[in-house]
Amino acid sequence: MKYVCLLALAACRLYASPITYNYTGNEFTNFTGGWPFGGRVTASVTTDNGLITEWLLVGGSMYFSSYNPPCMPMPYCAPRGSASITVDANGNVTDWSIFAFNPGYGYNGGSAETSSHSGDYAAINNSSPQMATVFTLGVWTQTTVPNPEPYSAFLVLLGIALFLQMKKARPRSRG
Repeated sequence: MKYVCLLALAACRLYASPITYNYTGNEFTNFTGGWPFGGRVTASVTTDNGLITEWLLVGGSMYFSSYNPPCMPMPYCAPRGSASITVDANGNVTDWSIFAFNPGYGYNGGSAETSSHSGDYAAINNSSPQMATVFTLGVWTQTTVPNPEPYSAFLVLLGIALFLQMKKARPRSRG
């Protein structure tokens, strides 16, 4: 019986489900340098066992992620950035800072940030720098990705093993 229990424990995944936190910022309200895009900052951070595994940040029309590339609108770029979030016991995001930039080639660099301390901004660093900001913080939501169920074949094998174990453990009649 102990082998059946060990088999069951080995086959089941014993870890927390990944959680994706999504941020939707407010529309930009302050513009400098003729900001052409309007828009807002949005972000997504995925954690697994409390560690950030990937992040995405969109500011206006600029896209930054923890993956290299893609990075739009500037081709052949290698965005740099960082993401940190703090959650309370209920899983609500209480403190955050997500920053990304692309030095670009020539005059096409850009950056974006969302922070619980300073609000949201996006900037383009070209021949006439442009920036958009909003200081009213946006809203976080979360999505939990469920753990996968055990494989069907494992459940069948477990059932057979339990049946054989019960048959073996059944007292035999004397007679």
